[in-house]
Amino acid sequence: MRLILTFLFILSANLLLAQDQSSPRATLESLFKMARTQDYSQIYKLCDPENEGNGDVKQICNLMNGTDGNKEEIYMNMRLAYVIGTIEYKENMASLPFRFGIRCNETEEMRLIKRGDKWYIHSF
Repeated sequence: MRLILTFLFILSANLLLAQDQSSPRATLESLFKMARTQDYSQIYKLCDPENEGNGDVKQICNLMNGTDGNKEEIYMNMRLAYVIGTIEYKENMASLPFRFGIRCNETEEMRLIKRGDKWYIHSF
């Protein structure tokens, strides 16, 4: 019985930590969730495995190695962020507008890239 409970606990913990990257919106929402909870331990999973992102995305992807100042900046700017508008697709890329900022009064467009069956943040 103890073994079954341990297995179920580990399985549920893994499901909670799993990042949904099945769509551009889901990937971007995963980034916002990390910012809200200030848990960047899985941020690398959202980053392009071929490391083709721009400087802004690389700064986000390096949060595990970054200073606390970088983490605080991302938290302050992304904690209230939300998706607006519709997704535009072009081949294996997608663009998705979102609102962010300390007062959530800035608009930006995140570009994501599809690798296999997952979407990764690429540039903004």
